[in-house]
Amino acid sequence: MAIRIIIVDNLELIRTGIRTWIESKDNFEVIAEAENAKKAVELANKLKPDIVIMGVKLPELNGIEITKKILNQNPETKIIAILPPTEKNLILSLLYSGVKGFLYDFSQKELIDSVNRVKKGNIYFSINAASIFYEGDEEDKNYQLQTDIASISSLTTMELEVLKLIASGKTSQTIADTLFVSINTVNKHRQNIMNKLNIHSSIGLVKFAIYEGII
Repeated sequence: MAIRIIIVDNLELIRTGIRTWIESKDNFEVIAEAENAKKAVELANKLKPDIVIMGVKLPELNGIEITKKILNQNPETKIIAILPPTEKNLILSLLYSGVKGFLYDFSQKELIDSVNRVKKGNIYFSINAASIFYEGDEEDKNYQLQTDIASISSLTTMELEVLKLIASGKTSQTIADTLFVSINTVNKHRQNIMNKLNIHSSIGLVKFAIYEGII
């Protein structure tokens, strides 16, 4: 069965280019296009696509707001964001809102890979999107160099579950409610995870979880 896709961008040139790349593959089907946020949400609710590929700079609503509106009615739909020149904090906010794929200055292969990976429930970054998200501070370099299979295996089953929820943007209260434990227990697990992985910020934990394929 073909993967059903809606393309969203205010520029027709971009929509046409993405459609051309997508339709070169037999198992992909572009079922609609939208040039603004309102139409994107309406089409998503009506057509229930597998994937929405969208530019995040649209009239009316930004990418975070559009994502929340689409996923509120269509939780099974996966969203891939086409990024403008940006900062890592925007990527993090989009990730927390539910975006699963991130493309910036990307190739056709990366576009196709993003659809296939995201459809399976994975997080995907094109090379240039990843370079934005992972650039910067010494802690980023530290965990990429020092964390490995041994550090992941040092986490308990509960700690892995807590890490996954943290990386998905859940609050301590939500994590506590989900796992049927107290907030103090969640915070204790959070501290244990940070100590074991030698990562000392929530953003660092998110990056680690993505880097290792935990979310």
